Amino acid sequence: MITPPDDPKDEKANLVDPADYQRDTAMSEDPESSKNEADSDSSDDAESSPWIAPWLEPWMITAAYFLCSAYLVSQHIMWRDELQAWAIVWQSPTLVALWENLRFEGHPGLWHLLLWLLYKAGAPFASQQLLHLAITTGVVWVFARWSPFTFWQKLLFAFSYFPLFEYGLPARNYSLSILLLFVACVILTRETATRSGTVALCAVLFLLPQVSAFGALIAVALAVTLAGARLLMIKPLASPAPVLFPLLSTLFGIALFYLQIFRRVGDNGSLSPAPDSVTRILFALESVPKSLFPNPGWKVPEWFALWNTSWIASLSVTQTDHLYLAATLCAIIVSFTAISIAKQRRALLLLCAGVAGQLLFIYAFVMSGTMRYAGTAFFLWIAAIWIAICDRNEESAEAMAGEPANPLGHTWRSLVSGTYLGYFVTFSLAMSCVASAQFLYLAQSVPFSQSKVVADWLDEPPQKGMPVVIYPEYVGTPIAVRRQLPFYSLARQADATFCIWKPANIWIPGPEVRARLEERVARVAPRPLIYIGNNTITPRIGAPDVTPIAMFGPSVSTESYIVYILRQTPRGMESVHPSTR
Repeated sequence: MITPPDDPKDEKANLVDPADYQRDTAMSEDPESSKNEADSDSSDDAESSPWIAPWLEPWMITAAYFLCSAYLVSQHIMWRDELQAWAIVWQSPTLVALWENLRFEGHPGLWHLLLWLLYKAGAPFASQQLLHLAITTGVVWVFARWSPFTFWQKLLFAFSYFPLFEYGLPARNYSLSILLLFVACVILTRETATRSGTVALCAVLFLLPQVSAFGALIAVALAVTLAGARLLMIKPLASPAPVLFPLLSTLFGIALFYLQIFRRVGDNGSLSPAPDSVTRILFALESVPKSLFPNPGWKVPEWFALWNTSWIASLSVTQTDHLYLAATLCAIIVSFTAISIAKQRRALLLLCAGVAGQLLFIYAFVMSGTMRYAGTAFFLWIAAIWIAICDRNEESAEAMAGEPANPLGHTWRSLVSGTYLGYFVTFSLAMSCVASAQFLYLAQSVPFSQSKVVADWLDEPPQKGMPVVIYPEYVGTPIAVRRQLPFYSLARQADATFCIWKPANIWIPGPEVRARLEERVARVAPRPLIYIGNNTITPRIGAPDVTPIAMFGPSVSTESYIVYILRQTPRGMESVHPSTR
């Protein structure tokens, strides 16, 4: 329960639990029973949390999360999606250069700006993980300190799939948008009709679109909630400024987001074949149940390929079955949550706007069903319930009179619409913790990337000092960052440090790969040449076969590498093992 302010006239900020209100009223009417009632209440509090003080709970949850996450981060091998950002700031001596280099990324620049400041301060690339650890710990702290959920729900949330693994382990920009979302929840559930509250909310709504496309989606959902609450007079305000200025901030943030994202049109196309409409609908609908239950599937031939799989697909035989099941689960989850928070219309607006935006965005722009795209739905669901609980506590005790007592006691009084939504929240977070444990075991067993092993291998004799050619470009990004040396991009036929996401840099016909390799071998002859990729080379007629001399794997996705050492011979190009040189 949030402690009411000192001013008794400020009714909007008095977030009083109706049960407490009824109890206090009864005590005032019957002074003789006051002492006994107080003793009973103390006994109930002792039974609900007998081993930890309430003020200590957020510190304990945050500390436990930080220690666990810090260990996992120390064991995590950053892969190309993480080190691509550092490679860009490494090659951006000025902010103007950073702006130019970001035109191929598909992300706005707030995360890269933070990394650029770290780089300019002289920090190594490993500091990226420390910055991200601070952000994810901040997410858990804000949630544990200010959200109205129970202690056990907060603890389950901290160790669930998205906070600890998907958005917690890889050092990327996604957690920054969740931190801003939770800060917005704190502002919206406290007194916002103040200058400081309005300024803070404006800053959050402007910054969200600068984090990622999903940050822009969250900002739009929050703006729709503010505007809808104003139009429906859910939260009457004496002045329109607390709503008008945040809406203007959102518009400015979206405009800047648009300038950063869509200036890359023409330089970049789809890097994967666009799926058909049915598949895109499936990706969208499946994202909602996957977000609440991110457990992996089991119809996977290689156990280390479980990442980004879904138990929903494992239950389906055909794509049609998969689509119907995803649609049914999505409808059940959204309908059940909406009905449970129907009286709290501000929370209902956020839920509906967030889910609708998520479904439309994934259908229109996302070309794969990877799990990280489902995370926004999970956090918006949590935020909607957060606001619903706080708004419910603001309702008068008279409106709440006559409701059946909660059979689970004081710790569950803040749950929305009885116990059912509370049960569902706890069950979902528990299943998400199971998924987190499964994938953390996977991450500890199989590194995300073999780039560190390859970079160390390249700096050992006899291959040390040999020219390095890499294709596709994204293979070379983590290797270049770790060695602090550029590589020769076979796609661009020039030195590079980070990937420019253009189809021509990702897909080259096999004969063209061979021809460009032969040309490069001739240029560096008589020195041997190292070729690194995640593909095999198709032999050319009239030339010797090219066989790999080393393979680094297995790993997730395309982070396993095949290594060739090539040199010019009188007959053309052939593979040579270092030991036979």
